[in-house]
Amino acid sequence: VMEATGWPDEILRYDDGLYLASLHTLINHLHEEWDNVDCLMMVGHNPGMEELMEYLCGSDLPRSDAGKLMTTANVAIIELPETGIDRGKHARLVELLRP
Repeated sequence: VMEATGWPDEILRYDDGLYLASLHTLINHLHEEWDNVDCLMMVGHNPGMEELMEYLCGSDLPRSDAGKLMTTANVAIIELPETGIDRGKHARLVELLRP
């Protein structure tokens, strides 16, 4: 994914700790990056990524026929409020792309 973007190396960072990260780890990462970026792309794995979406956007989110929120190779675009990262419906799911 990093190579495919064509973005310069100085704006890309690989963090192996995000792959199977817990909700707590993902939230901590968001807090650490909050003041450093305008846009952040995180690539990870469930259950952490699904838990993060529910934490940020609430539980009323579009699920697959199997009841999953984040299925294989999903991309979720989430708009976070300027006020910060809090539990609940403060963030907005802009789009959920499923292959």
